Amino acid sequence: MGGATKCGDACANDSGDAVSVLLGSGNGTFASKVDDAAGSVPSGLAVGDFNGDKAPDVALANGSSSTASILLSQCK
Repeated sequence: MGGATKCGDACANDSGDAVSVLLGSGNGTFASKVDDAAGSVPSGLAVGDFNGDKAPDVALANGSSSTASILLSQCK
């Protein structure tokens, strides 16, 4: 996440029904977190290129609704 030289982190936020994404600044620190809406009680997370655009996307398993959310990257 964040490009070839900048790493990031993401975590499922089950109490807020969201995924929190922290993009790396490139100097060992992170920018402020950004929360994106997810389904009900997200409990599992995977990162991959799910739409073939060579940018990292996030998939979440939503525990209380037995559904999945796919959050496509907006990185260009």
